[in-house]
Amino acid sequence: METHEIKSVEFRNDLYDSIDKRADAAMVLIDALSGNQSAASSVLLSLITLFRR
Repeated sequence: METHEIKSVEFRNDLYDSIDKRADAAMVLIDALSGNQSAASSVLLSLITLFRR
């Protein structure tokens, strides 16, 4: 793995560890938000492939 990939993984792990409740759901939401290019509402956000819940 390259240095920037390692730092990205470390960041995600630190972020996950810092969330007290429902960390899995929060990370799914963060992934969906970060992958969002066009969702104008939460309904449209739920249609994004990364938003599994």
